[in-house]
Amino acid sequence: MSKETDQLISDFVAEGGGFRDWRPSCNIAPTETIPVLIESAKDGADVTRRLEPARWSLVPSWSKQLKLKYPTFNARSEGIADKATWKGPLESHRALVPATGYFEWQTFSDGKKVPHFIHDPSGEQLLLAGLYSWWKDHWKPEDDPDSWTLTATILTSDAVDELLHIHDRNPVMLPESWWDR
Repeated sequence: MSKETDQLISDFVAEGGGFRDWRPSCNIAPTETIPVLIESAKDGADVTRRLEPARWSLVPSWSKQLKLKYPTFNARSEGIADKATWKGPLESHRALVPATGYFEWQTFSDGKKVPHFIHDPSGEQLLLAGLYSWWKDHWKPEDDPDSWTLTATILTSDAVDELLHIHDRNPVMLPESWWDR
């Protein structure tokens, strides 16, 4: 993610969230903070589109711990409605994940791995399909503002033909005509 937060807010006509500690980065790893666009009502207000910082690895609200035994930073879109982890967020917590691009690692038969930066050649922002969930840390006091953590995942699908030689999966990218859906 290379764009500044204020530019993202402007680009997507969103209200800004709490980005005190977030800075654009050329390489964001799972469980680090990513920006997500969500629509929700905050503090009883009308539903609005907001740009919020989220932990990149969805943790369902019913989980007792922030860290799960299995990775949840990506979610296979095929059969997603059948899995308990994704079922609730799929129904009501859909997100857009803005990105300048993403790295995909190509693994060769000798075990060597080579990163490829996948991006729009024109420099346009990508919006990836995602899901989010609010996770509550029940060990913290009810009035602690840090008791809630926004978590998110990126949906993946079978790779498009142009990327099959690199990896068999890729993030689901959404065209602008789908952003409001």
